[in-house]
Amino acid sequence: MRARRRVRPSLRGVLAGAVLLVSACTSGVPGTGSPAGGEQPAGGGPAGDSISVMLALLPPMDRDELGIVSVTRWHAAAEAYGIEVPGDAATADEVLGYLSSLTSGDGGLTRASDLLDLAHVASRPTTEDFGFAPQQVAADVSAGLAPQVLSAARGDFDPDDIGEATRSGTVADEVEEVDVDGVPVLRWREDSESDLERPTSLSPIGSAGRLGLPDDATLLHARDDDGMAALVEAFRGGASLADDGDLAAVAGALDAEGALAAQLTHRPGDSDLQYAAAGIGFAWDDGGRVVLAYSTDSESLARTLASTLEETVTSGSTRASGRPWSDLLLDPEIRTEGPLVVATSTVEAPAGRWPAFLLQREDLF
Repeated sequence: MRARRRVRPSLRGVLAGAVLLVSACTSGVPGTGSPAGGEQPAGGGPAGDSISVMLALLPPMDRDELGIVSVTRWHAAAEAYGIEVPGDAATADEVLGYLSSLTSGDGGLTRASDLLDLAHVASRPTTEDFGFAPQQVAADVSAGLAPQVLSAARGDFDPDDIGEATRSGTVADEVEEVDVDGVPVLRWREDSESDLERPTSLSPIGSAGRLGLPDDATLLHARDDDGMAALVEAFRGGASLADDGDLAAVAGALDAEGALAAQLTHRPGDSDLQYAAAGIGFAWDDGGRVVLAYSTDSESLARTLASTLEETVTSGSTRASGRPWSDLLLDPEIRTEGPLVVATSTVEAPAGRWPAFLLQREDLF
């Protein structure tokens, strides 16, 4: 990464200059489902917060380094549930109530990245350390295996607030402001360095951090210089995870079903099922729905996979608990769309159990 120390009056000033250099496109606050390739905000990244758009914010990764891609669309879910997003002056209790409504009971949303880590919201909010509030995150995404996890968020952010808080917060004596291909980045600690005695709201073990501020609607987060450089390149329109045809196909299928949160991955080598990539998501339509999507290499493989899935969810049992799938995934509907397989079902409460199906490598994957 070509980084150099910079002296400037404010992050917002550099941001404005970068915008003029990169794009004359119309800027906008992220919506709730703009397709990839849609309207471009100033700075180069795609507008919207759909799963496809969030995928495009992350750079390509080797399959053995990707892990699980996690996406959560907080504001889209709030709109679907009829919940008001708290304003900037909201109290801590109001913010916690908002997040609790989205994640507990029928809520079904889960943590997607360190940029909105539910475990830290009550004890150490990002507002104090880094100048942005949880309710400002409209959607976030992450991928990669620790410690090389890369994250991005869409929302409505104030770069000056973020810069001021970071320069006066936990990492105040370590932070420097650098430029990465025209994007202002707040950088603290060296690559792979941690300080257990000085945790932050972005890392309970005090890991190094890189916080990129390409525009008012986007945050980029990495733990090393190479990771931030790759995030910036993807934001600028370079190669991204959206260029992976199988992941993109799965993301598109999940978007078509209105998924509010999702996890995507390539097929693990020990799977008994034949597919290239798969995803599981949570949608809302007068109740919670689980959506499964698979990209295969052919229509015939898709039909075979659909038949196997139908047998599994109607007569099989989970590996983790031994409970019949028919008790957990209710009224399943499975269909093929060319080489894609899409399965939907209502879900037994608590709705937030769905990510465990992929994390535990259940026989759905």
